[in-house]
Amino acid sequence: MLGTFLFPPIFENFYSLYPKVQMEIKGQGSIGNLEAVENKDVDLAIVVVNPEQQISQNLEYIVIGETNLVFAVKNEHELAKKETITIDEIGDTPLILMNEDTLQSKIVDEVFKKYEINPNIKIRTNQLITIKELISNGNYGAFLFNQVVENDNNIKSIPLKDPIKLNIILVWNKNSTLPNAANNFIEFIKSTNK
Repeated sequence: MLGTFLFPPIFENFYSLYPKVQMEIKGQGSIGNLEAVENKDVDLAIVVVNPEQQISQNLEYIVIGETNLVFAVKNEHELAKKETITIDEIGDTPLILMNEDTLQSKIVDEVFKKYEINPNIKIRTNQLITIKELISNGNYGAFLFNQVVENDNNIKSIPLKDPIKLNIILVWNKNSTLPNAANNFIEFIKSTNK
């Protein structure tokens, strides 16, 4: 989900400085990406983390932004009139959640447990286009990053009454010997993130 709003400007600027570099983007959730970096299966990852989350001592990171989870419904949905929303008000709304390897899913599951609410989860998918189409054409709700839906004319983004704020970080294993391209990317992010 991060890739939809974060990657285009980052990669456009990075490739203007390093036009011959090639990268492979793997699509899994933040939890899976953190494990992949820790296990040295990938060199770098851009992930979301809870600001209070303990990051492994084997990992180094740079905070490159922040996001909030919002509740998203189509404009015609009965909840779309709300300026803010509580978990109780979401009630029995049919939900689309990201897959279980995502921090978004873990946080949402924990929030529902905290309020002792059994969520009406209908679909789990990491396919953002699918989520947005299902919301726009159905009676579903989803918890998405605010940047993902802020410019979508078909979807109403409702801030949560108790905000869920998350940090966006670039992370790498400090015990890895990184390729030049990865080191260049880290330095690029550091220089643009001042």
